[in-house]
Amino acid sequence: MHNDTIDYLPLVKDRLKYYGLVIPDGDTSRDADIEFSIALCEGRVLDFCNIDELPAGINNPYVDMIACNYLEGMLASGKMPLDDIQRVAQTIRVGDTQVSYGTANDMTMTVLNYTHAKCANMSPFLKYRRMVW
Repeated sequence: MHNDTIDYLPLVKDRLKYYGLVIPDGDTSRDADIEFSIALCEGRVLDFCNIDELPAGINNPYVDMIACNYLEGMLASGKMPLDDIQRVAQTIRVGDTQVSYGTANDMTMTVLNYTHAKCANMSPFLKYRRMVW
């Protein structure tokens, strides 16, 4: 069970901005999918740590995990086109000015690899882990 005093939805939306996905204020079209990621990550963390409630100090890595899980799920399922994510230049040349972007496939794999690694990283939660006999 998550901490009832913390509303993770706006925190996750803010973190998604960091990853290049800007969700306009008032846009609730993605809320159900984000809530699904919150529930999924909550279960993973609670099971991993063998605890019944998320402790307050877990917020930053937990919000990061949720945001990455959401991005990974949306990109892998094709529900979110890469046009929604601001592209990062792969090549920049100063003389005669050249900027090039990677192909959509390259960018998809880069984002998926990064988000998968972030979602799979459970080390920030180790200090909250409890032994169960």
